[in-house]
Amino acid sequence: MSLPSPPRSHDHDRPDLELIRAVVASVNKFIQQFLANGACSWNSIKSTCISMLQAQKHEFFEFSEHSVLSNLYWGIGNIEEAIWTEWPGERESRLRSSEGMLQVPALLDEEGMTSGIANRDLIAISYFYLCVVKRLQGEDWQVAMHFLQALSVCPGLVRNVFAPELCKLLFLSGAARSKSKKTGGHRNSGPFPLSTQLKKKLLSR
Repeated sequence: MSLPSPPRSHDHDRPDLELIRAVVASVNKFIQQFLANGACSWNSIKSTCISMLQAQKHEFFEFSEHSVLSNLYWGIGNIEEAIWTEWPGERESRLRSSEGMLQVPALLDEEGMTSGIANRDLIAISYFYLCVVKRLQGEDWQVAMHFLQALSVCPGLVRNVFAPELCKLLFLSGAARSKSKKTGGHRNSGPFPLSTQLKKKLLSR
């Protein structure tokens, strides 16, 4: 008795390694440029984030909520210290400390609120700065993963504040590739197109 043949795989079901490499490269290039632009870009985005954290002031607050916001604030601060330090050992220690702090707000429930701030905003800020940590540590794959996580959780904040040009590039590239496939054209060598499912999720928010 012969064994049944394995189901035939379809090209569209297979992960496209070329596209995966492209999005990793595009996101890492963006974060590297963000760091290379210096104080202007850094201070602009940091100022926006701090303003969001200070938007809701309460006379009384839960200690757990204060802890979340403090970890986010000092997590960002430790990245700055890591950038400015001249000692590799201290730099790596600062980055590890920052990563641990930023993971606290990153693990919040997406649907909740913390001190009057939407958790989605806090999570997105955390993942964006985790991108920076991982870029400084040279972990390209994690940079891209953290960026996509931020984009998925709070697309409006990422599109409008953190990375408008990169998001435009990713979305427009995806649309061009889709049109090319429908007309039988060849794929261009542009950046990674977001999946249809992820696009629907992002555009609906």
